[in-house]
Amino acid sequence: MASIIAISLAAMMHLVLRVSFYIQPNEKQSAPGPALPTIIVCIALLDIIYDNRILPQRYECMVPKAFKYLCEAGIAIFFLEVGMLIFWATIEYVIYLTSRALLLSLGLVSMQTYNKHETFMVGLFTVPLSLFILAMTGQATDHFHLLQDHYLSVQTLAALRLDNAMKFLRRTDEQQRHMLRLAVKNHDAARKGQERGRHWTPHFESK
Repeated sequence: MASIIAISLAAMMHLVLRVSFYIQPNEKQSAPGPALPTIIVCIALLDIIYDNRILPQRYECMVPKAFKYLCEAGIAIFFLEVGMLIFWATIEYVIYLTSRALLLSLGLVSMQTYNKHETFMVGLFTVPLSLFILAMTGQATDHFHLLQDHYLSVQTLAALRLDNAMKFLRRTDEQQRHMLRLAVKNHDAARKGQERGRHWTPHFESK
């Protein structure tokens, strides 16, 4: 698996800084859709890159970690740019042209309405597709299963801690009740002893 540092660096370069090192975006194929599908597909692609080993294992112990992270980040950025700026940008642009042609040619919306809500209408097609891609990627890499196991383990740990806390409280309550019963019993014994002493004191005094 690729290092999480290299994957995070590639994600920051592409999503946050919007920097392209290998491929320049084609402005002619810019689709006026929402940014959410692009982010979702980018996460799916990063998941695929993270699931694969970038550098051969025999070289990992021969190079410094900083050099290893830089090499992995450079290769991850290359695959990310190919996947996003070529494949996904083309798919998104085709969806934009197809949805525009269908909605306008079939008379489902007017030109004025489409121009006003163009981003939303394109997103109606690209968002489900991006979620489908992310779901298929998660099934392929099995990382959703790992997240689910981690979530269930956290829930189980919380339940065990709560159960232990309740047992401790019940045990503490039982100990307190036991100590209270002992205190009451000792108090009753002391009171009976005092009464017995007061009962016999006059006989000794009269003598």
